Amino acid sequence: SEEAVRSLFEKYGRVVSCALPKDYSTGRHRQFGFITFHSESDAEKALLRTDYKEFFGKNLRVKFASKQKSPPRRSRSSSPRRRKTAESELRDKIEELQKSKNDMIRENEELRHAINDYKSRKEELKKELETYKSQSVAFMPCGHQKVLSAKDKQLIENALETALGKLTLEEKANEGVINQLKARIYTEMQSKFPDTYRCTEKVKTHRHTKECWQVQKLLKKSK
Repeated sequence: SEEAVRSLFEKYGRVVSCALPKDYSTGRHRQFGFITFHSESDAEKALLRTDYKEFFGKNLRVKFASKQKSPPRRSRSSSPRRRKTAESELRDKIEELQKSKNDMIRENEELRHAINDYKSRKEELKKELETYKSQSVAFMPCGHQKVLSAKDKQLIENALETALGKLTLEEKANEGVINQLKARIYTEMQSKFPDTYRCTEKVKTHRHTKECWQVQKLLKKSK
């Protein structure tokens, strides 16, 4: 009876409930029952003391009841509204990824243009540096300086060297003769290559020493 079973297990702790299911057709107990203890420690102690214990001529088998598996819940995704929401979220996510992809493509394109601009500017600076290295300062007969390429300056120096080779030692020692020779060479070169050898100080149109503004200034003072 339930009273006998409860009495047996109450020796080991506080019993909350004792249930012995019956067969509805015969009204007899179905040879098993459920005992609920107030604490888990009491239940463990009862298990150790009563398992295989003889009770009314039979050996008891005592074990913890296993938890019943709950019936499978209906998937929410099967709901049309839920499915529609999931599809909308997926569509938004795809659009967001596509936008990120387009942004990355645009940034890469801008970076590519920036790199090309940098390379072009680098080449320009390289050419400017090469040009700068190939240039040197030449002194015009009027006393002004002008930047000439190494090639143009060398052309003047070669012409001057050739002209000096035709002078006598006495003429080479005369500074006035040398200056006149230089002026004549520059005047000749200016007539052939005006953009290269013309003095551009102040008066941009003068072609030889007499038209240089500095020489004109000195002539006015001498009058």
